Amino acid sequence: MTGTFNAAGLGEIMMEQIAYRGNSDTINLLWAGYLAALAVEGRLTDSEYHELNGKLKNVGREELQELLIGYPGQFE
Repeated sequence: MTGTFNAAGLGEIMMEQIAYRGNSDTINLLWAGYLAALAVEGRLTDSEYHELNGKLKNVGREELQELLIGYPGQFE
């Protein structure tokens, strides 16, 4: 992606790929990781991240949360 970042356009691409590949756990996990990376880098606002992530299946949420904010006891 080059130029101005377009979260709405990304959402369209995401949904097109999910429609093409099927709504599998694998595709949803790949997109969840990609969205998390964009959010961490500041390319997505919190509201854009939550809107796009809300379109994905609820798989790997606990693991993604651990990746972003740590797991219990990690920083003790």
